[in-house]
Amino acid sequence: TISLVMPMKDWFDRNSNPEVGGIYANPGWEDTAGDLAERSVSVEFFEPVTSEQFHIDAAVRLAGGSSTDPWKMDKLSMRLKFTSRFGSTKLRFPLFGDQATDEFDTLVLDARMNNSWAYGGGVGISRPGLGQRDIAQYTRDQFVADIQNAMGGYAPNGRHIHLYLNGLYWGLYWLHERPDEHFAAAYLGGEDEDYDVLKHNSGQVVNGSASEYNRMINSANAGLRTNTQY
Repeated sequence: TISLVMPMKDWFDRNSNPEVGGIYANPGWEDTAGDLAERSVSVEFFEPVTSEQFHIDAAVRLAGGSSTDPWKMDKLSMRLKFTSRFGSTKLRFPLFGDQATDEFDTLVLDARMNNSWAYGGGVGISRPGLGQRDIAQYTRDQFVADIQNAMGGYAPNGRHIHLYLNGLYWGLYWLHERPDEHFAAAYLGGEDEDYDVLKHNSGQVVNGSASEYNRMINSANAGLRTNTQY
């Protein structure tokens, strides 16, 4: 279980000013307001099996691509950021076991839009008579990531959690690592600034630049038939 607590207005106030309104009531701010759409939040974690728990102050903001606009479902994904603006610069806790890092700069609270019971955006699949609610799953994304890690690769570690907002049950979420520059440095070594991170395409640079990515794509498009090209 994860409990997030902050003033109710910071969640749901419909004021259109990103510095004072509620992040959940204004999901479009994720793409337009940046850090202005972050709020200070109290985070508590409870593990009933092992009795492990932690409390930390952090920043919270909405997360995702098209899912930040509630055109398919009203249950939205969020991201926790551990920053000196609101609390500690890192969360230090073994969230995902001995095989994963125990230091985190950020974590994603994934609402699982597609193939979920809460999906309301139409059928969205090619099987006649079956909508996304009919084939609801909460295992696919993490299952693929777990297989990648089991084969010796690198993919986000994650686990399911029950989420509460100001004491109100908000449903089943998928808590997982964000595969960004912090993730790369934690598992591959080096510093955050050593890595280029892109989101969706080469036009959305999260960290560093897209120069090496574009060079790779251009080389591949030019052809790899000869040893020299390869």
